[in-house]
Amino acid sequence: MENFTPQNPNGKIVKLSTEADCLKYFQQDNLQKINDSLPGSQKLADFLPFYIENVETSTYTIDSDVEFSGIPQIINCDTLVFDGGSITSYVQLSINATTTKLVNPSSKNNYQILMAGANGVEGANGSTGATGTTGKNGQSKSCDDAQAGSDGGNGEAGTEGTDGQNGGGTPLSNFNLGSVQLSGTSLFTVLARGGNGGNGGAGGTGGKGGNGGNGGNATSTGCTCYNNGGDGGTGGTGGTGGKGGNAGNGSSVNQAMTVTVNTKADKANISSNVIPGSAGQHGAGGTGGNGGNGGSGGTGTKHGHDGSKGSTGAKGATGGNGNGGSNGSMPVINVISNS
Repeated sequence: MENFTPQNPNGKIVKLSTEADCLKYFQQDNLQKINDSLPGSQKLADFLPFYIENVETSTYTIDSDVEFSGIPQIINCDTLVFDGGSITSYVQLSINATTTKLVNPSSKNNYQILMAGANGVEGANGSTGATGTTGKNGQSKSCDDAQAGSDGGNGEAGTEGTDGQNGGGTPLSNFNLGSVQLSGTSLFTVLARGGNGGNGGAGGTGGKGGNGGNGGNATSTGCTCYNNGGDGGTGGTGGTGGKGGNAGNGSSVNQAMTVTVNTKADKANISSNVIPGSAGQHGAGGTGGNGGNGGSGGTGTKHGHDGSKGSTGAKGATGGNGNGGSNGSMPVINVISNS
């Protein structure tokens, strides 16, 4: 058995192995809604066995801000009380209550129940490119001009940032709240929010250009050697920054929330709002690598001149930004009354 820990007081982890097991915990119309929400011709029975958490109690009180995740939640109670708390659910949630009371709203959240799609995971940043190779030093010469140092190698490009993932859709939910009773002026508020797209990872920084080689030295063994030192090599060009990752999109497939109450007066006590998932931010292109240092000039002999220092290599180009994402589709909340 999977190692799930109940998230509710009196919660019980239940393994559903057959369609008959599902009907013990999901009403027939709820089961049909689940089947209708699945892509193609798939049905809930195709995913058996799986686990749910089931709560059966007379009074169920929410007095803190709780989050449901991991496995679907089913709450069956006579009286559902919100007294300073709220529910945020990232998994399928079903509530069946005869009476729902809002005693005190949460001091933190402006809702009683929020069905939320998971935010997309952010892309990873690219890594820095490798440093270019160092140029070879010029060979020193006796009674001859020394050799110049060779140029440093170019730095390698930074790697690309990875793409942010798309936001997850709001999970399916069905609330039978019965008679909705308010203690103050606040309405009983339900929200549905799509998952936000993840940000793209930043591109990696380009590698530093390699240092130029030093010029060789001129040496003398006699009095008539007037030779020049070798010039230092030019530093290598810095590597190009890596391309930033693409932004993830807000969720495009959101399951509907259905809220059922007894009467039109109860329906008037319900406030609902839907929020689409927003696009993530694109990853910024990585900065170009710095150019390598020029090599030092070698020394000349007697009246021979010293070699000149090599110039610093050019800075690498900045990598391109990733593509932007798009906002997700609007979730749906249906509030209906039995009379």
